[in-house]
Amino acid sequence: MFLKDPKAISLLKKDHRAVDKLFLQYETAETPQDKVDVVQEICQALMLHAHIEEKLFYPALRGKVKADLLDEAFVEHESLKELIAKIDGKGPDDAYFDAHVTVLREYVHHHVKEEEGQIMKEAEASNVDLDDLGEKLEALKLKLEQKIGQMEPEGQHKHVEVLQMDGRGIRHH
Repeated sequence: MFLKDPKAISLLKKDHRAVDKLFLQYETAETPQDKVDVVQEICQALMLHAHIEEKLFYPALRGKVKADLLDEAFVEHESLKELIAKIDGKGPDDAYFDAHVTVLREYVHHHVKEEEGQIMKEAEASNVDLDDLGEKLEALKLKLEQKIGQMEPEGQHKHVEVLQMDGRGIRHH
């Protein structure tokens, strides 16, 4: 018998798997436009995922999970955002585009391994209501996805255009 993950864990793991699939799509992308489209999706999904973790998941775990794990996760998010910033406004014809995407994938893989292997395990062992937290994560994610959908540029683009999310809302870089 398999135990079902609490809602917060399930939602975050689902995001991890979705981004993993996008990275696989990038590897098989045949045209520069295909690469731009999939990297756009990867970067936007990562920005959204990081935002909901930083706003709700990590703060809810403070004092319940080892502080150094949460601190490291925040720093890893900062590094991911810096890599995404180097990809933002760029396309497959730009220098280091593929290299930045490759390093981003490696960083994400490392982060996911630690998050699922350590933070989520400690979270599940804590007294945090991860089902209630999952409801809050899902609500914030849906709200942000709707806003992103309204703001994303339509049509095809030669460069990745990532919407930024922070305390000032959602905006173009």
